[in-house]
Amino acid sequence: MNLRPTLDPRPPASVTDITTRLPFNASPERAFANHQAQQRAAHRRQLDDLAAACVAGNNVLMAVNAELARFYELADETDFDSGQVRRAIVLRMSRMIMGHLYPDHQAYVPADMGGAS
Repeated sequence: MNLRPTLDPRPPASVTDITTRLPFNASPERAFANHQAQQRAAHRRQLDDLAAACVAGNNVLMAVNAELARFYELADETDFDSGQVRRAIVLRMSRMIMGHLYPDHQAYVPADMGGAS
């Protein structure tokens, strides 16, 4: 698993580059939005891999940082109230830390990391 971001040797895609690969009668705005969504999904997968590798390597601080990055990206993509995002971050971080400290107590571990809740 490669944890370093891969650098694409090609220059960044512009709207004109993306529109040259469009199917007939597709809008350039929609193509650019799809391109951005694909980039966000790839970035999210990298964050997921990083968090999983850090948890597997017992580096809870790095795992917490990766989770924070994931939540901040989620907050950027949606119109969540900042209080909701903050509460979700605090809850998930506390569960991750407690799950690291007390691995036998699955209630502390987030569900997508093998926990009960």
